[in-house]
Amino acid sequence: MHASDHFVLPSSVIASRLPLTIFSLRKVDEDVQPFKELPVDRRTALVEALTNEAINKKKEEIDVTALLFSAAAEQSLVTAGQFKEALGLTVEIIDDISIDVPQAYPFVAALLQGAKLERAAVEELADKIMVEGDPLVKPKDKLLKNRDDLIMHDAGSLHIFSFPLPFFAHWFDATGTDQLSNL
Repeated sequence: MHASDHFVLPSSVIASRLPLTIFSLRKVDEDVQPFKELPVDRRTALVEALTNEAINKKKEEIDVTALLFSAAAEQSLVTAGQFKEALGLTVEIIDDISIDVPQAYPFVAALLQGAKLERAAVEELADKIMVEGDPLVKPKDKLLKNRDDLIMHDAGSLHIFSFPLPFFAHWFDATGTDQLSNL
């Protein structure tokens, strides 16, 4: 029996401690460890906590979080359904978030891309964006354009990951060889 069978970490603990640790590690093999240690039904809360923490930070933290989401998806630690559930509220209120975080649309698009959600799933989430009035550019269109821009950017360049990560570029040489082990 594991300790997690008897005690479930409150979301406030996850939100206050794990994201800070993850942002400081910046090594995917270590960063996915909290996903492996949490019960499957708590991984959605971790995605929510990471999203909420990253959205208020800089692009580098978004890149780290998107990379982490990508690794979690590739390792089947978090399902597409869990990502949709966890990112759903952020997507719903993205227009409000963009008032305080001007880069909210590209940030959330990067997280959705990192989560490896199919376009149909992203469109379904974008349909739920709350907006007041009738803006010239619909929030759904803004989000989808930012996601499509990421995909187009990736298609035009050689990236190891499915989204641009300039923060990590110095960790890989021109052949794509992993330099993380030298850190």
